[in-house]
Amino acid sequence: MAEDPQPPDSYTPDPAAETAMTIDAFFHALARAVPDEEDLADRVRRRHQALVADQAHRVVDEASRYNLSLTLLESHNAYVLTKSQKLFIGKIFSNSLSILRQAFIVSPLF
Repeated sequence: MAEDPQPPDSYTPDPAAETAMTIDAFFHALARAVPDEEDLADRVRRRHQALVADQAHRVVDEASRYNLSLTLLESHNAYVLTKSQKLFIGKIFSNSLSILRQAFIVSPLF
């Protein structure tokens, strides 16, 4: 009987799943951070999807597809969070960096 090339508990990269989990983690963190704005995460997610579709011509391979999605998420949402701070001072996003950190550094993906 042939042995499995990798033990069952070893890590196998899955860029599509990992990118989706990272993006979902951001939107979950956003929804938790701003519970008064019930549809904010959905609106930002739709905007992200539109940006990804609009910039699809930049995708040249699988790696660039995931890089584009994450780059647009980070850059667009940093802009949205910063803009929201200016528009809703004291009400929404008192600390946008905290939200980004929670989504991309602290939140477990599994």
